[in-house]
Amino acid sequence: MRQVGLSALALFFLSGFFFLDSNNADPYREKEEPMNQQVVEEIIRHHRAAAFVINENETTQFDQHFSRELSEEELLLFRSIDHSMEPVIATQLHHTVSLQWSTIDVHYENRSNRWYITSVSEVQLD
Repeated sequence: MRQVGLSALALFFLSGFFFLDSNNADPYREKEEPMNQQVVEEIIRHHRAAAFVINENETTQFDQHFSRELSEEELLLFRSIDHSMEPVIATQLHHTVSLQWSTIDVHYENRSNRWYITSVSEVQLD
């Protein structure tokens, strides 16, 4: 009986280590990590290069900056961005970032060490 009790206690003790930190309970969940200024500057450079591609109608370069073809509405929003101002980080995960350029959200995704624009949307003001 004592052997069973010690075994149960040891099993209970060891299994508790897996649930001590609930933030690490799901190892596949994307973690929010602070974005350093160098990465933000890299995203902004890619964004400005994409703006040049759109403004100059360089359709052969489109795939280097966008993950998909943008809708007409998204293109109009993207063209209306004032690039003289600095964006604000709206959301950030490990491989995805959303920058807010005044009233426009631009979502970026890092694929193979390159930032692509995935969507453009207008910020909904409450």
